[in-house]
Amino acid sequence: MFILTVKNSAGQIVHKRNFESGSFVIGRDDGCDLVIVSAGVSRKHARIFTQQNRCLIEDLASANGIIVDGQKVIGQRDLGTASQIQIGEHFLFLHQNDAKFDIGATLFVTDDDQHCKLVRINDGFAGEEYNLSEVGNTIGRIDENFILLSDNSISRHHAQITRTGFIYNLSDLQSSNGTKLNGKKIKKSVELTPGDRIEFGNLQFVFVMGGTEVNLKDYREVKRSPLPIVVIGALIFLVVLFLAFSSNDVEVENNDDTPQKVEEPFATKKARALKWIASKEYTKAIPLLRELRAVEDGLEINTLLENTISAEKSGKLLNEANRLIEADEYWAAIDILKTVETGTPARKVADGQIQKLENMLATRYKNEADKLTIAGTRKSLKKAHDEMRKALSIKKDLKWIVQMRAIESRLKKEKIRFIKWKKP
Repeated sequence: MFILTVKNSAGQIVHKRNFESGSFVIGRDDGCDLVIVSAGVSRKHARIFTQQNRCLIEDLASANGIIVDGQKVIGQRDLGTASQIQIGEHFLFLHQNDAKFDIGATLFVTDDDQHCKLVRINDGFAGEEYNLSEVGNTIGRIDENFILLSDNSISRHHAQITRTGFIYNLSDLQSSNGTKLNGKKIKKSVELTPGDRIEFGNLQFVFVMGGTEVNLKDYREVKRSPLPIVVIGALIFLVVLFLAFSSNDVEVENNDDTPQKVEEPFATKKARALKWIASKEYTKAIPLLRELRAVEDGLEINTLLENTISAEKSGKLLNEANRLIEADEYWAAIDILKTVETGTPARKVADGQIQKLENMLATRYKNEADKLTIAGTRKSLKKAHDEMRKALSIKKDLKWIVQMRAIESRLKKEKIRFIKWKKP
């Protein structure tokens, strides 16, 4: 059985309908099956119907359209087991009575800020935004994809970005021209981090949080002049030197044919340390850098050592945070992420994770408040107030504040004691 609950802009329930099959029209006309009197609702606005045990919604050429889970509906859309529908100023919550409200499956949101998005860069359509509001956001050249990209370099079914809770993963769907992440072609599913650059064929995008405003100037490609011949020569020399002294110690023979060990050259050790740093093998690089510092206690080696120690520490913190996230200990993960050193590359990753976690938690509290408000008992209304307080402690959303006031109005009407929420 499907349950459809309709709430007005003040968060008050104005309709509730249970159904297993059939079709009904929503609009402001008296002849509609579900009448919503609002200037933002067309006479015949939408149709909700069932098909093969699924529930779908269809836009009946309405003036203001339909928004489902933050995305405008074009034609028809499958509502899954739980969705939030916006028609005019009203919100419709649909779910199956046996469905669990899993944040990883459906996010009830009132704006696009809750989802990450792709922003197009470096071409004539730079600035176009695509909200990744689906669990599976397919990208391709034909209409059945969630994100349609009309370009000859894009395959019919090119790639997909899947959302599991607050984690987004990118995968290529065996496209002709491939998919690149930060300049490297991907072969398997990879997790995305805000700020990542993605290429589908010849088209380029940046992956960011929903509320982020992208400055396109920051992503303009600058043609770089070739490296001077002197620099190229120096690089070739270093490579040759590295290959010549690839082991820690090299045996040479003296005049009396007695083998002796010669200490590995400083430049070779440094090259090896840099190689380990590049491959993130910090535990190997740190002892070697300490050896180099004992020989040459200069600014370059000291800075390199400090940065490597910091990177190793940050990596351990990020791994610990991921472990806590997998264990659903989100607040503990946030506390760990906040300790990542400021000014390091890992700090940017940590900030992105914190933002996603906080958005997820705020939305989870808000969703729980919705369910408790719909239940409508004295006990559930009191709990709904507590959940909305938690949500607003993270995110001061104007619509959520309106909903909080509506809950408090009902509490007051029911003569239930509560502590009034005050905006900080």
